[in-house]
Amino acid sequence: MIAAEGELKKVNWSSRKEVAASTVIVIVVVFVMAFLLGVTDMVFQFVFRQLIG
Repeated sequence: MIAAEGELKKVNWSSRKEVAASTVIVIVVVFVMAFLLGVTDMVFQFVFRQLIG
């Protein structure tokens, strides 16, 4: 455990500002992808309903 603690002290941790910026980017990308997948799903539903009747 002492060796692991020493290794953790060597890690170059990101700053709070970098973590916040990365978090915002991830959240925006997740919402954009969810929107695009939702639109794609609606298009496929429409197309298949037209084909099936």
